[in-house]
Amino acid sequence: SLDSGQLQDVEKKIPQIIGADLFVPGLNYTLTGQVTNNDLPEIVAPARERGVGARIWLDSDGLSVSPDTGSMVPPNSALDGETFEPCWIFDNGSAAWNCTFNNVFSTSLIATVAGKPEIHWNNATDTVFDSRYMLPNREDNIWFSLGGGGGSALMNQVFTITKEKRRHTFSQSTFKATMVTTVGTPFAREEVTDLVQRTWSANETERKNPLAGRIVDSMMNAQDRKVSYQFGANTADNGNKSALQSNWGFYTAESNGTTMYSLISITTTNITLIRSETLSDAPKPIEKCERSNFQNEAFGGKITRTDCAGSRPARGKPEFFGQVDTAVVMVAYGLGNGRSNISAQSLNNDVLTWVRNNSETLESLLVARAYTVSIDPSLVQITVDKLTVAMSRLQVVLSCLALLLAIVLWLGLMIFADAHWASSLMANLINTTSE
Repeated sequence: SLDSGQLQDVEKKIPQIIGADLFVPGLNYTLTGQVTNNDLPEIVAPARERGVGARIWLDSDGLSVSPDTGSMVPPNSALDGETFEPCWIFDNGSAAWNCTFNNVFSTSLIATVAGKPEIHWNNATDTVFDSRYMLPNREDNIWFSLGGGGGSALMNQVFTITKEKRRHTFSQSTFKATMVTTVGTPFAREEVTDLVQRTWSANETERKNPLAGRIVDSMMNAQDRKVSYQFGANTADNGNKSALQSNWGFYTAESNGTTMYSLISITTTNITLIRSETLSDAPKPIEKCERSNFQNEAFGGKITRTDCAGSRPARGKPEFFGQVDTAVVMVAYGLGNGRSNISAQSLNNDVLTWVRNNSETLESLLVARAYTVSIDPSLVQITVDKLTVAMSRLQVVLSCLALLLAIVLWLGLMIFADAHWASSLMANLINTTSE
């Protein structure tokens, strides 16, 4: 949790927080965020261009990774007599959508977990919509609940994808900011403008981008018309080694025709390929699956399950895709008051600035942890700190005072006491008995 009053303390403890439980208790080792990476990220030319958005292409057979290509589409395109009309374009390595729609579709879109990486294992299965997602683990990953609905939060993770003997490592960051209002209290334009501009950029000049203004206008127009709205895009970046996706949504949730609340949600996702390597052995399925194509799923380097049971039946003979590993996940919450319709309260500006200033540090430490548990710990650089006994100022003063008194008493005995009293105990006894 990022408490705005404790950001400095959190910043000092980041290496210890991210490195927790990595080392044997009692050893004062700390992650530095530095790794040796001789296996550079390797991409190929896009295997397909028509009808696909931003992807990181990994082989000529179509293996690729993208942000969730269906995040802007409700599960049901027809609901309560209403239709969600197509409002998106996917082509030439990018995508864009600009949608105004009935409120009956908003509840499912609000519940969509943001930032799910989508894995397209090959062209044949991808063209029949048999892609897979890196899903948060319900048991120990709070992004499963924080990734959807209201509440501002940040999720960083490092994951790997292994097909045959080729393993690729990715770093991902997903940021979500929301603002909520109740029935009868519409959003104020200045609050919507402030939230859109602050999440747009830290640069004051860039915040005045005309597109940001048009997004605000569209949200306010949807509020006046009592409908919902979303705008977004994805694109490749960083020499096609990164896939970026952003979405700005104004959603009004309804139940049985009754309006419950309105939510503004802004999400951004960055997925970047950081390492590609060839393994000595290909992963093997941990169980048989005769009904669907499937993959091994690992968490922190430990294979725990396959996705056989929850996958759609295969068209033809089922095949083993490969293995995915969520090596490390960090979720930061408490970025603001998730129930507020005031921009400054829903997203604390001090916390937002802290997240931006520390993004590189967080990423490097998470990569180091991921290498430790899932890649190769010998590639990770650590520090060994000297243990220092903690003493309070009072303890130091009392210790010095005791030493000073001992010296004074010893000197006093030497100067003022008789000779036999100034000697040892044995000498005192001998002198006394002889007298």
